[in-house]
Amino acid sequence: AKSAKGTTDRAKAYMRRFMHYSDDHCALLMDLFRHKIVHLAQPPAVIAFKGTKTSWHYWHDDSAHHLKLVRVDPPAVSPVTSVLTITFDQEFQISIRHMVADVIDSVHAPGGYLHSLSSDADLQDRFGKAIGDIYNA
Repeated sequence: AKSAKGTTDRAKAYMRRFMHYSDDHCALLMDLFRHKIVHLAQPPAVIAFKGTKTSWHYWHDDSAHHLKLVRVDPPAVSPVTSVLTITFDQEFQISIRHMVADVIDSVHAPGGYLHSLSSDADLQDRFGKAIGDIYNA
């Protein structure tokens, strides 16, 4: 809690352990949405991911499109500004409702964070240190 150092790695570890997301899902979510939303108010139209140009698309409530990485053939074009476009080769698809459910389940489901916190001594120790950092800052 004291330092932002390692925040990305800790967030990815949480997503892998409690949300059961793959390494690729974690990397894509962090690359597309982490600082971009906070600092720029919108994610980039396209990112480089494993040697391909990757765009994103969201659905409000469609599990068929949740955490899917889809090849686009032929490559598609995304507008960046009114006069600038960028071509992409694949699209990362997300269902917002299902991502919200994943976050809630990661906390409350059996094997989720709260369950693990009640029985995992290492997690309890790190939780205690983080709470101490927050309230002694």
